[in-house]
Amino acid sequence: MIQNIIVKQDWFDRLFGLATLSVENAALGPVNAMRLSAAQSRRQNDVVGSSGNKVNIPGLKKAEAEFLKLVILQRMKENPIEDGQSGL
Repeated sequence: MIQNIIVKQDWFDRLFGLATLSVENAALGPVNAMRLSAAQSRRQNDVVGSSGNKVNIPGLKKAEAEFLKLVILQRMKENPIEDGQSGL
């Protein structure tokens, strides 16, 4: 199940109108997710791909990143996960 969808921009991204779309799920559980989140927050650079419960897509145009975020949120509304489903 998707927990967070974030569009991020650092100063370099803003200069060129770019952004990073980050999608996180809650599959690790709260304790492991907090540990992983703390470790990831120490890293400054976003890379393409996934790590643990997070997927990063850097280098998108800001408008495209926002559009993808809206599409994901809309799909989540259209297809809610029931309590018995794993989300996979």
